[in-house]
Amino acid sequence: MGDVITICVVSDTHNDVGNINKLKNIISDKETFRKITGNVDRIDVVVHLGDECEDAEMFRNDFNVVSVPGVFCQHYKDRTIPHRIIKEIGSVKFLLTHTKTSHVNDSPEDIKPEEVIQKKLVDVVLYGHTHVPAIEKINDVMLFNPGHLKSVDKRGYRPSFGIIEVISSNLLEAKIIELYSLNVLIAERFGIVR
Repeated sequence: MGDVITICVVSDTHNDVGNINKLKNIISDKETFRKITGNVDRIDVVVHLGDECEDAEMFRNDFNVVSVPGVFCQHYKDRTIPHRIIKEIGSVKFLLTHTKTSHVNDSPEDIKPEEVIQKKLVDVVLYGHTHVPAIEKINDVMLFNPGHLKSVDKRGYRPSFGIIEVISSNLLEAKIIELYSLNVLIAERFGIVR
């Protein structure tokens, strides 16, 4: 694979327009963004993982956007809108979901994240819901939660977002970044095993 593909991952924006605009400014400014990534100055796609899925629209004029609804979004009740998506980005397979496990609000036909991980049907699961930034590995699948973008959150975590760089078909670099300070909270290099 030639160029690095860069993905900005957000979840649980909860209509916090100020923080959404702050993030848009950060990822739109090539110099600032290069300082975060070390070498990349652009976003190829923004992934929004729900709550509030309507907030994804704020990114659409400037970026390619892929989104799924959160379990408490009105859209989650609409069975014509996919609740979970398996998407290939740069020859890496991603599951986009609001929750990393099945949820009581799921439809019977929804993709079951536990099965996807157990059968290793994807390389990466992108999820939100908990508002807790995390990167972990289960069954050679990377699970990635960017945290949330709320100004105030009762769980004690400051607003954060994720950056995933698809370096090749078998190598990713993943970072979770605190929105206000731009400090890297978690960074992992992830080799894909197929």
